[in-house]
Amino acid sequence: MHCPNCGTENEGANKFCITCGTSLAGDKFGKQYAAPPHSVNAQRAQIGSSVIEMMNIWGPFAGLGPRYAHNGYLAKGQSEKAPQLIEKIAEGFKEREIPNTSIREETLVAKGLLVESRPYFILKRRLTTLALYVAEFGKDLFISHASYLKSPISNFRGIFIGAMLGFELLFFLSVPGAFGSLLIDSGYGSSIGSALAGFSFVMCCIGPLGTINTGLLALLLVYSIYSWITDRDFFAALRVPPNEFDEDDLMAMEKAVVETVKESLTSLGLNWDDLEKASIGRDRRLF
Repeated sequence: MHCPNCGTENEGANKFCITCGTSLAGDKFGKQYAAPPHSVNAQRAQIGSSVIEMMNIWGPFAGLGPRYAHNGYLAKGQSEKAPQLIEKIAEGFKEREIPNTSIREETLVAKGLLVESRPYFILKRRLTTLALYVAEFGKDLFISHASYLKSPISNFRGIFIGAMLGFELLFFLSVPGAFGSLLIDSGYGSSIGSALAGFSFVMCCIGPLGTINTGLLALLLVYSIYSWITDRDFFAALRVPPNEFDEDDLMAMEKAVVETVKESLTSLGLNWDDLEKASIGRDRRLF
């Protein structure tokens, strides 16, 4: 079989190209799998040798919420098993059938100019996102997984902001209307009193409150734009801390990913407990 990426002739039983590591198999995830327009497996060579992108204003995990954990593992002298491990992990995700979860391979790009891109397995369930990376690191095999949990949007905050927007509309309609009524009715002695009373109510009550409301909405808009630019989250002001259900989803997803990697390593004759581990993030333990 000829490799679609580099043209190398491979034996029929090979699932990956012996030269560049491109997958020679078909769809691994069924309906859940979304392949990028170019070969992701072809990029899974040495860390730091991936495709360079021109520019990206966001970090690779922008918009996913705060990072809860980031763990890395190194298997000494096992770099040649990276393509097979990727295949086994993909098969493991399909067999595990993680409920209500989308699984795809996605190339993420670092923040800045002329920055590196790296391919990841991305697993997303509601507000929880897990990113898994497998690559060669010299002669060693490197594995990392990071978990992110985006806070839910508060219904109360959403209703409150909606009320502010409604009052803002009333403010912009009532002030010009009050001026117009006062000017029109000023020529009629019988209605000038009621027009003046209405104008006074708008200017003394609705006017100050409307001005304060306009200022608060302006600040909210500035903060929302700032959140979008920095973290790709326009609705950051509406979010509240995650609850226990959200954290249950996070722990279940982490465990499913770790167990899938463990089983995939075992099938290749590697022992998870022999891998050297490094962690960045909150001090949390997987059960």
